[in-house]
Amino acid sequence: MDNATVNHLNIPSLGITTDNGQTLNVYFEPMNATLADCENCPVYAIYRAKNKNDSIFNHLSIPGEIGDNIPGLDNINQKDYLGEINFNANGEWEYDGEKLSAAEQLQVAEHIQAQL
Repeated sequence: MDNATVNHLNIPSLGITTDNGQTLNVYFEPMNATLADCENCPVYAIYRAKNKNDSIFNHLSIPGEIGDNIPGLDNINQKDYLGEINFNANGEWEYDGEKLSAAEQLQVAEHIQAQL
């Protein structure tokens, strides 16, 4: 895909075309979750990227000493969180979120499926 760049998760970040014709850069975080009826069905969180080469590794915080008030991964980038997408064993996908249109969801799904 021309507008994708490789990140460290083997799912390249992606520049999707929004409904108004703008480019929205997104990156993906594999979730530690699977569908209840499918052991090898991946789930990915989708985040708005700051630039084309952004990845989840640019947003991790390494905890300091015990008692330090440093947010963990679950609390980072919530304003940039765009939802989750999961895939079943048949290659069908489902988007869980409210921020991406149907056309934007399809671009994300096709991009991830091409990497799996």
